[in-house]
Amino acid sequence: MDNTELKLIEKSHALYFLACRTHGIEPQELIFDFTLKGLTAGQAWYNQNRLRYNYEIAQNNLTEFLNDTVPHEVCHMVARMINKYDKPHGKTWKRLMMELGYTPSRCHNFASEKSRQTKKYIYQCVNCGKTFNIGSNKHSKIQSKTNNYCCGVCKKGIYYTGQTIMQ
Repeated sequence: MDNTELKLIEKSHALYFLACRTHGIEPQELIFDFTLKGLTAGQAWYNQNRLRYNYEIAQNNLTEFLNDTVPHEVCHMVARMINKYDKPHGKTWKRLMMELGYTPSRCHNFASEKSRQTKKYIYQCVNCGKTFNIGSNKHSKIQSKTNNYCCGVCKKGIYYTGQTIMQ
């Protein structure tokens, strides 16, 4: 375990135990996972008491990560223990964030990259020529004739150009 992971665990535990104590909740053992990839900075898996963090984003933005992402995810965990029926970014979560001295914010601004590229199929409208980048699932449905799709501009049919791109 390196210094980044230790700092994330220490900050998570400190906030978690404080929030639990403040609300009279019996703390559970937290499990930490640093394998999250891509654009997502963190996740709280309530049913497993697991906090997942994107190690690469954390390492490159440690101070901001400790002050934004860690409280965000810890508050998800505790909010769920307080009120399992509230929305993930609902009143309980927002109140917890403010009680702990943080601004309730849904999205991060860290520089990060998608963990994988996806293949897009290029379709074109038969009437106006507008092009569409269609994902694999929709492409399969169009090709198997189970779904019909049309241009969002002129409502005419679209066809596969035979070209693909990676995004």
